[in-house]
Amino acid sequence: MNRKTRVGILSAIFAAAAIAGCVSPDSAYVEADRATFEAVAPYVLDRLGKDEELSKEQRRQRRATISSWEYRLDEALNKRNWVGRIGDSQ
Repeated sequence: MNRKTRVGILSAIFAAAAIAGCVSPDSAYVEADRATFEAVAPYVLDRLGKDEELSKEQRRQRRATISSWEYRLDEALNKRNWVGRIGDSQ
């Protein structure tokens, strides 16, 4: 493979990655996932404190999972709102 071909392939990969980074999930999906989070997360967090069979590490991992889920939802909502604001200003 020559240098020009490698550069072309890498350029295509970087372009695809840039485009993928600009795509946000469908708003209906994000809103449904947020509703699921609001219903499930409090229950899970409450159960973590009551389940004596879980180790400290298992509790930490489950709390981190809930925290990560919330972070991804917030990021998706922020990206969607940002894209919406751009569209509104035109």
